[in-house]
Amino acid sequence: MNLETLSLVLAIVLIGWYLSFSASRLDRLHHRVETSWATLDSLLQQRAALAHQIVLVSNLDPATAYLISSSAAAARDANIVERSAAESVLSQALKLVQNATRDNSLQLPSEL
Repeated sequence: MNLETLSLVLAIVLIGWYLSFSASRLDRLHHRVETSWATLDSLLQQRAALAHQIVLVSNLDPATAYLISSSAAAARDANIVERSAAESVLSQALKLVQNATRDNSLQLPSEL
């Protein structure tokens, strides 16, 4: 083996190692992103279910109850593109409940 062949083999091995290392890092990043999306989706589903439960067991006026129910349903059914907007709408609707609770005009059961 001459020096030219040896350097070519070494370059191929180094390029292969670099590509393998980059693919491994990309795979780990992809796994972290997918895990984060799953966690966020789970939390959004829990918030939507809790909002629906609040509507069922509280003494909200019909307009507020409809607003919270529809925003919870939209958040539950939102695809990945619409999820951010749906979560914002749900947060704003839940702030109405929070403000009503502070004013003592809304009675929530203790289990919520």
